[in-house]
Amino acid sequence: MTTPADRHHAIVTGTNVATRQGIRLGLDPASPVDIFGVIERERIWLLFEELEGLFGFFERQEEVAGVALHSGHPQSLQRFTAAHEYGHYVLGHRASQDDGVNVYGTTDLPIQEYEAQAFAAEFLMPLALVNRGLARLSLPEEPGNIDAATAYQLSLEIGASYQATVARLGQLNKISFDWSQQLKTQKVMDLKVELGGGSRPANSRAAVWSLDQAARARRIEMLVDDELHVRLAEVPSSGYRWAPGDGGAGLELVSDVLEEEQEGQLGATMTRHLWFRALEPEVARLDLQLIRQWQGAAASPVDALSLPVHVVRAHNTAETGSALAPAQREGLLVQA
Repeated sequence: MTTPADRHHAIVTGTNVATRQGIRLGLDPASPVDIFGVIERERIWLLFEELEGLFGFFERQEEVAGVALHSGHPQSLQRFTAAHEYGHYVLGHRASQDDGVNVYGTTDLPIQEYEAQAFAAEFLMPLALVNRGLARLSLPEEPGNIDAATAYQLSLEIGASYQATVARLGQLNKISFDWSQQLKTQKVMDLKVELGGGSRPANSRAAVWSLDQAARARRIEMLVDDELHVRLAEVPSSGYRWAPGDGGAGLELVSDVLEEEQEGQLGATMTRHLWFRALEPEVARLDLQLIRQWQGAAASPVDALSLPVHVVRAHNTAETGSALAPAQREGLLVQA
């Protein structure tokens, strides 16, 4: 049976090894980790397959190592599972078949799973990255008991799953342990519907990003089919409205509506809700201006929001029917 002292030692070991590995690879601790790219560069076979009952598994045979991830999971969950499996590799473990308990559980686990959990948390979500994510959401470094929707947006900002993010916030004492446990009970789809104003994303696995008046400095890297909801304050009686520009082929404007906040009051502030969907990979640009459109060419904006939106494809092979990661599959074709 694993003792508390054994577990503590395993967590310290996994954390320290992850820190050293990040330094060895020259990773920026304040930027999201391309975990799939790391695995491929380390010459570990990376596969995406339907894994019934498993999140992923790792196996080492002599000088060859491989990682398999559940192809049906959202990429945020695949990324955290990948970091867990990569942890097994770096920590020198021989093999592990990992279900949700091994990846997220907290009690009665083998020592190597505690080590891999701690490795994944530190490697994928170092303190500097979490702090930068909080800042981009206009939150303090010690935010207290943030709501579930904000925690979900932070998970998108740092590139981790919602469950992993709220657990990490508790580990780093950003929120209380009890509150992190409470946040874990929240269903992510309910958060997506809330952020979408009652609408589910067209693709149930798609992420739902949110941008508002307070959080204008987001790092937005969307997958194809992800959705972005922008809500900005507007006073209709002033004649000024938030107008979207041409963001490029990567973004589609799904809806543009004015939501009432103080119904019936002349000069009341309302909210412009602009809903976008990511269509194809490219570096698009979200350009919004608060202008009097009826003034035409003479219109001068009194406020503006402009930031790049990186649209990329999910790093799996579900669409191709091949289980091998794209970069490795291309490498084999070149060798052939």
